[in-house]
Amino acid sequence: MENRKIKLDKAIPTNYSLLKIKEIDDEIVEIEVRKVRERIVIENYTGYIKPIKEMPRPFLDLIQVNYKAVQNGGDIKTIISRVLSIIGNDIIIYVDNEDESKLNLFKSKCESIGIQIINDIINGKELLNAIPKGIKSFVYNIAY
Repeated sequence: MENRKIKLDKAIPTNYSLLKIKEIDDEIVEIEVRKVRERIVIENYTGYIKPIKEMPRPFLDLIQVNYKAVQNGGDIKTIISRVLSIIGNDIIIYVDNEDESKLNLFKSKCESIGIQIINDIINGKELLNAIPKGIKSFVYNIAY
């Protein structure tokens, strides 16, 4: 197999945290974070947040969230604090196939509980689009 050097428009850091958020009706119900060091995942965490209003099971099934985990989930302040303690000062690569609305919701929830995010944030979708097709599925599978 031939070694090829691939130049990306955006640099992929070797140390970062991946952030993925699931929400329904402007309520965050799940936050996932993966801490990466030297391109190896060293910590995985999934925090489930019990919603203020009752979420019907079909809605949670639709976005592939564990119903029982959400019903037994923690409060948003506890989960966000845990997520941000894992992330620390890392660059955050935000992973979402749609847009940054969930990231903006996350930032808004952080502000509402008195926490400000000062980390650099990279849009994972833009980063993924910069990766050549030959290695894109490999990188994508790491993120999910």
